[in-house]
Amino acid sequence: MKKECCQLMSRIATAVGCRFLLWAIGLQRTCEMTLRTNTDEVHGLRSWKVGFIVYADRRGGDITRGWRRFCKDNGIEEGDVCTFNIVKTTLWHVDITRRRG
Repeated sequence: MKKECCQLMSRIATAVGCRFLLWAIGLQRTCEMTLRTNTDEVHGLRSWKVGFIVYADRRGGDITRGWRRFCKDNGIEEGDVCTFNIVKTTLWHVDITRRRG
């Protein structure tokens, strides 16, 4: 699980890696945010509190505490794709696409 989460984190850091993007979505400082999914009909809408740290140079950031729990609870595996849809600065809806095969 650690390897898969680290690979996912590196994709997030790349996706959120530009100063303009951080500014555009309002992430100017380290904060707590909510990740939300609706993974299946049984559980419906679910959410997790996670930390988001903005790097000192404001050129990127990372989802920190709570990320591993999010991965575990959603059964995220290497090859799965998480698409982050920003609802508000600190509320992101996550669509999880499972790898094929």
